[in-house]
Amino acid sequence: MAEQSRITAYTHRVFLAIYDSEYEVLAWDAHDAFYYGVFDPIEVYYRIQQEGLSLFIEKLLSMKE
Repeated sequence: MAEQSRITAYTHRVFLAIYDSEYEVLAWDAHDAFYYGVFDPIEVYYRIQQEGLSLFIEKLLSMKE
């Protein structure tokens, strides 16, 4: 249960970063990627902190192609 709470907290943080950016239209794509296990929300959160949101968005868009 603790791990699920942690995942939920990091998913929320990633969504806040997306909603606060110009990429808010991609929030459902990110949701789907997390739901289907394409991306780990905890890893994504830390990568956003290190590399910026735009790199995650690029990976998310490449997934759609």
